[in-house]
Amino acid sequence: MDDIQSFSLPLSAEDRTGLRAGQQVLLSGPCYTLRDASIARLVDAANSSSVMELLKDQLVFFAGPTPAHPHASHLPFGSIGPTTANRMDAPQIKLMPYGMLATLGKGTRSAEYKQAAYQHGAIYFAALGGAAALLAQQVVASEIVAWPELGTEAVMRLELKDFPAIVAIDTKGNGRHELTSCDNHNQACYPGTLITFEGGEGVGKSTQIRLLEETLTATGHEVITLREPGSSVISESIRDILLCSDNSQLSNRAELLLYEAARAQLVAEVIRPALKAGKVVLCDRFFDSTTAYQGYARGLDIDEIKSLNLFATEGIVPDLTIVLDLPPELGLARAAKTGIPDRLESENLHFHQLVQKGFLAIAQSEPDRVHVLSAADEPAIIAEKIQGLLKKLPQDLLEDPPQNFSRVTHEKV
Repeated sequence: MDDIQSFSLPLSAEDRTGLRAGQQVLLSGPCYTLRDASIARLVDAANSSSVMELLKDQLVFFAGPTPAHPHASHLPFGSIGPTTANRMDAPQIKLMPYGMLATLGKGTRSAEYKQAAYQHGAIYFAALGGAAALLAQQVVASEIVAWPELGTEAVMRLELKDFPAIVAIDTKGNGRHELTSCDNHNQACYPGTLITFEGGEGVGKSTQIRLLEETLTATGHEVITLREPGSSVISESIRDILLCSDNSQLSNRAELLLYEAARAQLVAEVIRPALKAGKVVLCDRFFDSTTAYQGYARGLDIDEIKSLNLFATEGIVPDLTIVLDLPPELGLARAAKTGIPDRLESENLHFHQLVQKGFLAIAQSEPDRVHVLSAADEPAIIAEKIQGLLKKLPQDLLEDPPQNFSRVTHEKV
């Protein structure tokens, strides 16, 4: 990152005017978090709200849950990351006249938002990398400053230290950097695309990955197909440990850490280089499986798992995640036809029902990234629906493909 400037918050009017879209910055000092409930309350009370006065000219972080750390109430803990900012467009536009002029979050912004930003001199930042993982290191203090009855949606004051961000929309309303890989990939904009396939056992992920790979390769893309855990020598060795039925004594926490270790190796060795080279990466499972299996089904702390997920991926988040959904009893029956069940396939039906609920909960919480498709449909119908989802990406992969391409597969080593 060649053009990095450090700023002490709050930003002055001169600071805001001097920033340009695409510029990378390090932010230090106080900012305030808002989610749906708190911004709605601000809109209702804007004319008389003392909280609105508190936030005037401050940096406002559209943040996810921020519960207090169980052992140190002044520290943040858990899933702390930018929420989908376009949900905040309408209320934020209403609050711009009251001084909410510097915000941070993720996601594309509406034309109405950009016009309002231009009119009021507002600026918008996007977090670089996995914000939850970054905040665990770059936030030095947090406290609730308004509406504690809202719980994790209360207004909180965070103290940032060298938090990396990119200017997505400047005071001229320039939105050309509003949606780039910078929102997902740690410290850099990568031209590649990461698409992950998720779901319970026997839902047909391999079939759909093969069909999508064939489509993208035929239209001129360099495609890499991977599986998790696996697709590198080290990760495949860890896979053998995780799926071996003889390892029934493996503890839940050890299982979690082994999955994260295999993922970290795969990201460092294969995924990150592929994204930097502009390739399309199709991955059979990624960190959402860890959240579903080790979080929702095993009962481990989901916020801790999300932080570990982003630590393992160094902030890389899939551009698109497809969850193939099928009643677990049907999926297990399908899987049983392919061979002897592995350690996870051998878990009881209730476990797999919890996994299914986990995937559906993830999709509900991240509708922009995660999309659920019925795995009961014919494979050709599912494939057609997946191609439709590609249009939700910042750049439709089915339009204007590159001229030179090749096919690379890392399913086995």
